[in-house]
Amino acid sequence: MELVDERVQNPTRNKTQHKAKEKYVALYKYKQYLSNSDDGAFDALHSPGATTLHSGIYRCEGCGHEVVSEGGKPLPPQNHHQHSTAQGKILWRLAVYAQSK
Repeated sequence: MELVDERVQNPTRNKTQHKAKEKYVALYKYKQYLSNSDDGAFDALHSPGATTLHSGIYRCEGCGHEVVSEGGKPLPPQNHHQHSTAQGKILWRLAVYAQSK
């Protein structure tokens, strides 16, 4: 697993912490609540402002920023966050699918 060392903002403590940030950002504590899936929904890339089909956590392909989106609602707009030229354009990928029963 590739690790990138960077400064990250901890919103709960409102101070900067030094932390190793992994390529895979979504975290969980209780593994019994998650399962692996090969669903094609995880392969699709979505443009800013696109309406999502599934509720869940979406990850920006260029910078790794994550957002929560409710199914049937739009993803954040283009001006939600900015990218450098090296990061490319903003594209969202479903990282964690929230199933409702």
